[in-house]
Order: sequence, then structure tokens, then C-alpha cells
Amino acid sequence: MRFHHHQDINRLCEAWRRPETVVVHEQYWTAQAKFSDIVLPATTSLEREDIGSGGHDGFMIAMSAQIPPVGEARDDYAIFCDLADRLGFGEAFSEGRDAGQWLRHLYEESRPRAQEEGNCAALVR
Repeated sequence: MRFHHHQDINRLCEAWRRPETVVVHEQYWTAQAKFSDIVLPATTSLEREDIGSGGHDGFMIAMSAQIPPVGEARDDYAIFCDLADRLGFGEAFSEGRDAGQWLRHLYEESRPRAQEEGNCAALVR
């Protein structure tokens, strides 16, 4: 939920006080982060390896990290892997793959469906 999109800010602030603890992962110091108890700093698209695509473009773009993570920022996958480890199901969550292996797996999994739909799903580097 975003504070700047809500039509009744006072009602939202009241609702935000109900949970015992609010945890978010954010790239920036947003209003949502300011109202949270725990903020897990997440990387931006410039700080992580990723794959991008347009809705009807027919191709995917390999997005390489351009700068190292700023401050204590970590990519979402690393954050969630650590949380899963602490909760005792790290292996089930990661399925033994690191972030790069997941990107490759998801790309390879997407290709046949994209080809069936008439999209080439070529990976542009």
C-alpha cells in the first residue's frame, strides 16, 4: 500500500498502526518506509542482474549491474533467501539455485511459451 496513492491518508495512518510490526523492502526512503518498523534496503535495477521485457515487444533484455549496491542494499532474492534460511526452509525456497541460475531458468522456461505466442523471446545483451 502506498501512502501517496491513498485517498484518505488519516484512515491509512490509523490502519498502519494496527499491525504489531511492519516490515518492508524498499529501494528508497519512501513514506511507506518511514512508517515501517523494519526496512530491508533493496537494490535498484542499476545495482543487480535482471531480465527486463516489454509487454508486446517479443524480446527480453539482459540487464547487467552498472554499479555496486549502495550502502546496505541487497537484491530481493538475497533478502528472501536469508529470510527463508532463518525460517528453516531456505533450500525449498531457492531450490538450490542462486540469482543468476534463476534468471537463466526463468528465461529458458519463458522461451517455448513466447514462441507459441509468436514472440521470439530472444535475449538481447
